[in-house]
Amino acid sequence: MTKRKALEILLIVLNIIGIVLLVHFAIPYITYNTTILNPNAILPFEAWDRAGMILTLGFVPLLAINILSFIL
Repeated sequence: MTKRKALEILLIVLNIIGIVLLVHFAIPYITYNTTILNPNAILPFEAWDRAGMILTLGFVPLLAINILSFIL
């Protein structure tokens, strides 16, 4: 297996992981789940708010992986 083929497989695996996490965190965000997961925290997030923040932060690495796949 060449280095290029191994890199392509790695990018595909990272994209699949990103899509799985996207679906996992999009469900509470779309359904507007208002349960508070940890009420004793300093900033007690509702489930939809936490999922939205994680989706926003997770967008950057997923975008970088996809741009890298177009460059290679």
